[in-house]
Amino acid sequence: MLGYHLRKTLLVLFIFALPAFAISPFSLEGFKEGNFKLFDKSKMLSEDMKKKISQEFEKQLSSVGIKTTSEEFSNFLVKIEASKINETYVVNLALFIVENVHPSRNNELESLGITYRKDDFFETNEFEKEVYDSLVNYLLFDFIEQYKEENDL
Repeated sequence: MLGYHLRKTLLVLFIFALPAFAISPFSLEGFKEGNFKLFDKSKMLSEDMKKKISQEFEKQLSSVGIKTTSEEFSNFLVKIEASKINETYVVNLALFIVENVHPSRNNELESLGITYRKDDFFETNEFEKEVYDSLVNYLLFDFIEQYKEENDL
């Protein structure tokens, strides 16, 4: 009986721990440019903080050779959503790339696809500080690390 419970416990731990070590299902190989846009759907971020975040993204993307403007339909987007409940902010952040793709079912067909996405969801009492920290030190950091690895930088 102990063996059954042990196996069951290990299986549950494996199922819940696996996403913590999962490799992104998105490939960044060959990504060279995307129109950078920051969307503050919450309307709670100051203009100074939006500018600071945008400048940091553009600086770090440029440092690995990614242009932040493009003639093609290729967009590097940051979306900020938040709600304030009493003194606490509930924040949902997303960093994603949307670009034209050619589905394998018909290479002549051009479609819109999300080719990269990473999210963060949290509660905080320090809205701007935590949004900046999550966007720059978590979401962008992970993006840059994956980009470097997949493009041999």
